[in-house]
Amino acid sequence: MKDRQMGEVFIAYNTALSHILFEEFESAERVMRKIDWERKIPMYQAAVSLNIRAFIHYYHTGDCHEGLSLMRKAKALATVSGSFPGSKQAEMTYEAYIAIGQLLTGFRNDEVVAALEKKFDQLPILPKLFIASGLRSEYKRSGQVDKLLEKEAFLRSNAPYCKLLLK
Repeated sequence: MKDRQMGEVFIAYNTALSHILFEEFESAERVMRKIDWERKIPMYQAAVSLNIRAFIHYYHTGDCHEGLSLMRKAKALATVSGSFPGSKQAEMTYEAYIAIGQLLTGFRNDEVVAALEKKFDQLPILPKLFIASGLRSEYKRSGQVDKLLEKEAFLRSNAPYCKLLLK
């Protein structure tokens, strides 16, 4: 990448996220500590630091309220003009991650689920994995067996070793 700072952030984010998917939370945190996030532009702070910390709260510490708060801050910091390439997809991804946090904190309604279902169809594979996991949990809770099995099949096919997504 031409922008060295962006390359460093991109590598850190993807490495930490990979560790999270395999429930290696300490390794994800170690990757994050190697970067001086305060010196990064706000968008990079959001895209990586707050986002990863939110996922750690969602899936490791169980403090989903704190995770949701961090994800909302991440979205606010990452918001840029819609004219920037990828900004609409990034906004949809943050909205999906916030909706997952809402489900995890017990804020459930048909609108949140419908928004996640729509984003599942629109986003690329990585956010789609987290969305499928969130929807799977909600379908299990609400007794929607057919939809539950569909999301489980998707996760087993696309992330067979990521047990975190099937909890």
